Amino acid sequence: MNINLINNYVGPTKGYHWVESWLFSTNCQNMSILYGMFSLFSGLVGLSLSVLMRIELSSPNPQMLMHNGQLWNVLMTAHALFMVFYLVMPMTMGALANYLVPLQMGSNDTAFPRMNNLAFVVLLPSMLFAVLSCLIDEGPGSGWTLYPPLTSLQSHSGSSMDMAMFALHLSGLSSIFGAINLMVTIINMRANGMDYSKLPLFVWSVLMTAVLMMLALPVLAAGLTMLLMDRNFNTSFFVVSGGGDPLLYEHIFWFFGHPEVYILIVPVFGVVSQIVQVYAKKPMFGKMGMIYAMASIGFLGFCVWSHHMFTVGLDADKRKQTSWFFVKKILLYNCLTGNLNMVNITKEKLLTPHLGEHTYIYKYMNGIKSILYFRIMVWNWFVKLWAGNFTLLNIMKTRIKNKNSHLNMKEVNYNFNYNSTPKNIMIKNMKDMDLGYYMAGLIEGNGNMEKEEMMMNFNMKDMQNLYKLKKLIGYGKMLKNSSMVKLYFNSKESRLRMYKLMNGKLLGPFKHQQLINQKYDMEFNIPIKPMMDKKKFNIYNNAWLTGFADANSQFKVYLTKSKTNKYNWEEIKTVLMMNQKNDYLLQIIKEQMGGNMYNNTQMDTGGRPGVFNYNSTSLKVSHNIMKYFDIYSPLHNSKYIQYLKWRKVYNMMMNKKHNKDLEKIKSMKKFLDLMN
Repeated sequence: MNINLINNYVGPTKGYHWVESWLFSTNCQNMSILYGMFSLFSGLVGLSLSVLMRIELSSPNPQMLMHNGQLWNVLMTAHALFMVFYLVMPMTMGALANYLVPLQMGSNDTAFPRMNNLAFVVLLPSMLFAVLSCLIDEGPGSGWTLYPPLTSLQSHSGSSMDMAMFALHLSGLSSIFGAINLMVTIINMRANGMDYSKLPLFVWSVLMTAVLMMLALPVLAAGLTMLLMDRNFNTSFFVVSGGGDPLLYEHIFWFFGHPEVYILIVPVFGVVSQIVQVYAKKPMFGKMGMIYAMASIGFLGFCVWSHHMFTVGLDADKRKQTSWFFVKKILLYNCLTGNLNMVNITKEKLLTPHLGEHTYIYKYMNGIKSILYFRIMVWNWFVKLWAGNFTLLNIMKTRIKNKNSHLNMKEVNYNFNYNSTPKNIMIKNMKDMDLGYYMAGLIEGNGNMEKEEMMMNFNMKDMQNLYKLKKLIGYGKMLKNSSMVKLYFNSKESRLRMYKLMNGKLLGPFKHQQLINQKYDMEFNIPIKPMMDKKKFNIYNNAWLTGFADANSQFKVYLTKSKTNKYNWEEIKTVLMMNQKNDYLLQIIKEQMGGNMYNNTQMDTGGRPGVFNYNSTSLKVSHNIMKYFDIYSPLHNSKYIQYLKWRKVYNMMMNKKHNKDLEKIKSMKKFLDLMN
């Protein structure tokens, strides 16, 4: 079988059996569908077992099991194992994560497609062993916790218990493979410009869950291995007569078992947060708080396992102290989960699609606790109510500040991270598609295409990045003079490369007409594609504006005394300026980003006839500029440095530090004036 065809397979094709085609697929969407089908089947099996138990409990008299207590224990054990290990975990970390994480991060696939396939394939024999363990001998009737001595040879002498433990081993192995794959995908395969602060909450929840799985599942595997050795190799880890301690297994199991609760629920936190954002049509308030809460929940999940063991006699002399230690950890835990859920509530409108999501939030927050933990329940309610009130106060405080701000902050989207620093990494990872848009913008900003040559002029300060750009394109020659560097392409191969990159990506009619006039289509036997439709063109989706700005833009800061401000503060403006001989391209930039455009009828400083000028005029336009250039950063060293200084001034304004740090702003303004 040709495995290369199967690797990129997106559905059954003629010539291959459809079972093999799906089973050996490494496409993440295909794997998501397989995980989903597997989870639904496992859920139906677990549901059928639950129905049998409910039928048996429907009357005081025996219904179906005829007083067979072992069969009842087997049904309960199998139901729990199927629901936890074969329904919820494959559904959240298999189906949902495989389908949504690459899409939300802009990745084509996961980091290790073959490992992704292996993680699913290992689940199949795992579930087979789990089913067979219930059908042979007396079945595993120890409960899903597999406590010794219920799992010892004296209680279950057949091979059914060994088979159930081996099934859990394989399930854990599958989950670890999947966790490694998702962790590496999220860390290494994000789209250009997407740092961790910009990851969607669902992706964050998957990352946290993957870390929990990596830390918790090996602990379960160690406990199961010791159980198997006690049963088959005459060891005494948990055998009291041999000096073992059954309580040790409880510690091992619940050190895994409590994080397992959050392995199951944290992805659901992410799903609910995503639903809230979509139907509220607003960005999530307190996103970073939710991320820190999820991370803290993961950490504290490994610190509170003994609250499952308060009745076993924990260190009788110090039991009160031990119990109170875990109670305090639980209270802290509840603060974090309260923060997660109250943040979800505070910024949405009550629409019909929210009913299910609100049911989840309120049931989670006000769930029925055991009577033994009545005091904890009261504190739980109080702490979560406090967390919600604190969140609401923060919203009100923020809105009051914004209303009174002389900077007119209402124009700005607060979900944007102003304090992050953009990384100029685009030139290292630029693909041909982005490179084509960039070169099209560059040549439309300050370039020329002739019959035998394409050329652009650059500042001498940009020499280093020009070498990188030349390396990316694979062709080009540089000619230096006293103040400028000319990058030109005069060989047939280099012009063909540039023509292929830019064809169909030019936005204005003037350079497009140059291509037609120079008959590049006849020379290279490749038809000239029409220029981009300005009505359909989205400036935020490609690197065209980066090239245009690198060729012809200035980042400036203006300081003026405000006549209306009673405090006599300096009025600060951050402005992006561009100019062209015609208004076609500048008009498109103005329509999509905002700003002003005017025709300079006087002679400009270079002695040329008047040109059309564009400049950004408000904080909202500056925000749009930052939103774009943080993803598609300027490539040339001088423009990139200008942008960082300009952005720093903008950050000071947004953080209301511009009056305290006025001298710093003046020095940066002076620097930008010199650079321009």
